[in-house]
Order: sequence, then C-alpha cells, then structure tokens
Amino acid sequence: MPTATHLDPNTAHGVMVAACQQLGIDPDASQLIRIGENALFRLNAESVIVRIGRSINESKKEVAVSVWLAENGISGTELAYPEVDILIIDSFPVTFWKLIDESPVKPTASELGCIIRRLHTLPQPALFTLPHFTAMPKIDGRLAKLRDKFNLADIEFIYDRKTKIEKQLGQIDSALGWGPIHGDAHIGNLMRDASGTIRLIDYGDFCIGPREWDICVLAVSYKVGTIPQSTYREFADAYGFDALTWSGFPIIQAARKLNMTTWLMQLVGHSPKVDAEIAKRLADLRNGCSRSWEAF
Repeated sequence: MPTATHLDPNTAHGVMVAACQQLGIDPDASQLIRIGENALFRLNAESVIVRIGRSINESKKEVAVSVWLAENGISGTELAYPEVDILIIDSFPVTFWKLIDESPVKPTASELGCIIRRLHTLPQPALFTLPHFTAMPKIDGRLAKLRDKFNLADIEFIYDRKTKIEKQLGQIDSALGWGPIHGDAHIGNLMRDASGTIRLIDYGDFCIGPREWDICVLAVSYKVGTIPQSTYREFADAYGFDALTWSGFPIIQAARKLNMTTWLMQLVGHSPKVDAEIAKRLADLRNGCSRSWEAF
C-alpha cells in the first residue's frame, strides 16, 4: 500500500487492515465509528477498538498515560495487546484498545469531580515526560485554513485577541498549582463500564499545567449556557474548588471561549444553524456579551 498523508475513510480502512494483518487479526468484521483528528474502528470479532492517529508522538503519549493511570489506581482505557503498544503503518500510528462495554447508566458531574481530584493528586510521571501546558495550541492552525472562508477583520480580531489573552495567562496566580491535568475534563470523557467502574478517557490534551484549567472546563460550559448551574455545582462540590470564585477564571474563560469559537468556525457552511452560531460567538467576543451559546 502506498504511503498516505491524508486520513480519509479509505486510507484509514487500508491502514487498519494492514495493522490487523500484521498482528494476525481478522479485520473483516470491522466498523468505522468516526473519523476526525483520529479514525476509530471497532473489530466486532475481537471486542477491540483500533485507533489510527495522525501524530506518532501523540499516540505514544496516550499509550504511556493509559499505563500510568492504571498504575496509579485510575481506571481508563486499556491496551488490547499490551505486548504491542504502537504499530506504524504508512506513517500513521495505530493502537489497539479493549472495547469498553458501556453501562446505560451515564456518569455524573460528581463522579467527574472525584476522578479529576484524584488525578490532580498524582506526581509527574517518572518514566515519560508530559508536554507543557499551552492554552490555545490549535488556533493558529485553524485560522490558517480559514482565511478564504472569513473576512480578514474576523481573522485579525482572533489573532489579536489570542495575543492579548496569552499575555494575561502569564500573569495568572494559580491557587491549585501545576501538575498532571487532563486538559478536556468534561463528562463526555468519562465512561461507566458494565461493572459500574468509571473510566477516564481521551488523553490527547494531557499535559503538565495549572489544575484550575480542568475545573474551568465545566465552569465555562455553565457560563455559556451549555450545562445547567446544578451540574457545575455538583462537579465543583465533588472536587472541592469553585473556579467561579478564583481570580484567574475570567482569563481562562476567555481562552476557552476563543478555542470553542475557532473550533466551530471549522464547520462554517455546514448548516444555517452553525453559521448563525459562529456569527453570534464572534459578535459576543467583540462586544463582551454573555449570551447563551448552542452546544455542537
């Protein structure tokens, strides 16, 4: 199979088949779950998830984090074949994970608060190095791809706002200190398996950073109206810290709202609803409004 540089469904399927053949696994009964930053396939015959990434270093980090969490008593995703951590197929990293048999009982905000609090007690890993926190690492790349879809004033506004926020972030006084953080600590990144065990998933944003960042994920969601106050309150009470009372919250909120807006800008043209929401968010950022945002 020729070397691939673009991860589309056909390329991903070819990579998945080649990886399975290398391990002697039958790829025929496979199902594409999703494709985005990564491609996920389910191997029904094996109860295995095949994950095809775009970055070898990111995949190595995710494998290392999964092992480290297990060693420290936090349940997460588990390698299906521990003797094989990563295969490289046509420059794409391929990992194999045990399928989590999910319970119909959804995780709660309280359970998220408890597991993030536990994570925040852990020291830095001894056997690998987590990256240093950056608040808005994807914005420049997103904007570079959007220059022909938005007017220059919008693009320059976001660049300028990002620069100002980055300067403010450097002045934040962390109340909780720095350490290993999840980076995207929302309820959707918890799973309850059939035995009732809560599992923390999605390690792409794991890093060494200010612990408040993890608390602010739900705090910002509440402030923009995508979750009710009761959900945030349940989470904050379980964790034992209220980000809304912390002096650094407005700056973190500004960074997260810029991330949220540029993420949605990538979907411009998908539907009138998406385009209207993008326009609303850009207007709110310019005018300092605090209207509710739609979740996507």
